[in-house]
Amino acid sequence: MSEIVFYVCPQCSTLTGDLSNEKVNCHFCHTPMIETEVIYKDAFSNKEIRQSLKEKYAYSNPLYNEELDKQIREQVRKEVDNIKPASQNSNVPKCPTCGSTDIKRISTANRAVSIGLFGLLSGKIGKNYECRNCKAKW
Repeated sequence: MSEIVFYVCPQCSTLTGDLSNEKVNCHFCHTPMIETEVIYKDAFSNKEIRQSLKEKYAYSNPLYNEELDKQIREQVRKEVDNIKPASQNSNVPKCPTCGSTDIKRISTANRAVSIGLFGLLSGKIGKNYECRNCKAKW
């Protein structure tokens, strides 16, 4: 079974792991990458090894472009920052009427008291949430 090894881009210092023995091109700048002797699983979570690979194969290489490296890092950082807020807010329930996230769950006891007082005319039958902003129930 073949091991996945680290590849380093000599132009922008991007690291990637690949199993193929064919030429691997950087997915950012499309420069042919340099195959290293380091096994991917051994170095993936080791920052010191990854940094030493960049120093050995990229920073000391005449093709290395520091400005391109900075641009790519900034681009990746922006993309990651754009992903984080979406994933953090994706499971937050919203009021279907006004869109507010300031909602509360209607407790079983609260629903039972309402039904006990108003019977079938209770507005809380079959409802689970109430908006604190517009008072809508759903």
